[in-house]
Amino acid sequence: MDVSWFNPDGKDMADDHWTGHTHCLGMRLAGDLIAERDERGEPIVGDTLLVLLNAHHESIPFTLPAPKDDQEWERLLDTRDPALDAARLPSEPYELLDRSMAVFRTVTKDASEHISAGQVEVLRAAIQRAGPPLGSLVAH
Repeated sequence: MDVSWFNPDGKDMADDHWTGHTHCLGMRLAGDLIAERDERGEPIVGDTLLVLLNAHHESIPFTLPAPKDDQEWERLLDTRDPALDAARLPSEPYELLDRSMAVFRTVTKDASEHISAGQVEVLRAAIQRAGPPLGSLVAH
């Protein structure tokens, strides 16, 4: 799987961004670039996910990296507001609250699929089981 790292401005992180105190970053896991095959020899393809982490004590506007032309980002989870439903997002900075994590996936613009409340709870439970530091980001 291809992994890319981003600054809050939505641009790739350079080597010098990893030094000092990085308080906020994003990680994209490209599900369409998995270099493995299933038992039938077919390419494995999964969702492309974006995980945003903010360890800072203040909110940070995070510019989401541009998805492919026919796709848009859908918020799956934001640990600072567990009541948020899955929602498609416009291409403007996402207000990532202090000491929080948000998870997004790409969806086709005209697709009607949405993540269910049960799937969000499974994701939230997995993060809590991970323990610190991820588990501490989930609001109780």
